[in-house]
Amino acid sequence: MNFHRVLICAVAVLAGSPVLAQDYEIRLTRPAKLGQKYEVTMSAEKSEQMTISLEGRVVQETKSYLSATLEGTFTILKVDKLQQESEVRLLVSKFRKKTGKNAIEEEVLPKGTQVVARRRDSKKEFLVNGKVASKDIAKVLDLFFSLKDSRVTDDDILGTKDRKKVGDRWTVHSMKAAEDLASEGLKVDAKNIKGSSKIEKLVLVRGTKCLLIRGKMALDMIAPPLPAGLAVEKSSLSLSFSGEFPVDISIRRLSQKNTGTMTLVAKGKPSSDAPEITLSMKIIQSKQMKRKFLK
Repeated sequence: MNFHRVLICAVAVLAGSPVLAQDYEIRLTRPAKLGQKYEVTMSAEKSEQMTISLEGRVVQETKSYLSATLEGTFTILKVDKLQQESEVRLLVSKFRKKTGKNAIEEEVLPKGTQVVARRRDSKKEFLVNGKVASKDIAKVLDLFFSLKDSRVTDDDILGTKDRKKVGDRWTVHSMKAAEDLASEGLKVDAKNIKGSSKIEKLVLVRGTKCLLIRGKMALDMIAPPLPAGLAVEKSSLSLSFSGEFPVDISIRRLSQKNTGTMTLVAKGKPSSDAPEITLSMKIIQSKQMKRKFLK
């Protein structure tokens, strides 16, 4: 028997074995740097349906749809205590919207427009060429900017402190998720939150080695703020995300996709002598982003 050949084969087998597979540090949130610039291509979509019934009879039904695409260059102007963006400037290359799935696409802001998105008194504010944005423009911009007052990060909820290999999965931190939602006015018991994240595979993005990570969460019996006398009868929220995260944890994510669907049925009486009201809602929202950091 050719011992040398056997040894080479054995090494080749072991190299491909999960036992020796490389593990990686998981960092979903990486520090934003003041002055950093990056080009973005983004798209977002939101649809809402709401029905109000009185004693079983529908008295109001509303539907809305909004989608938009955005391309431009971002500059980070401020970061918060968790080193996340709290104020950014956008130089628009392309910004268009549709107010119906079959509607004609229209321009929101022309090329060359400067937009500043920031938090002010715990609220988002948009400036367009130095002036406060109109409500219609702010509504479209709101699809793309979160700029929340950071208390927790994606790592606190969806991440793990353990090193992981391709194919590994880990569960979400339900207590942290419940705390974060409570800070946004949404009450949910941690036991009603389930989910996990997983390294799907290694990918190469413009020459940068990245981990493609996917995650999902399912939440039941969420209680948002409701009119007096109404209580949640049933509700659910399903969330999914994916992102391309450089193996070099000093580099922020290069892409992400988020989708969320919330359904709610609430019933009750505003007063003892009022008819019973049933409120039904469904909201679907998604966002995609790709970016290229500029040196």
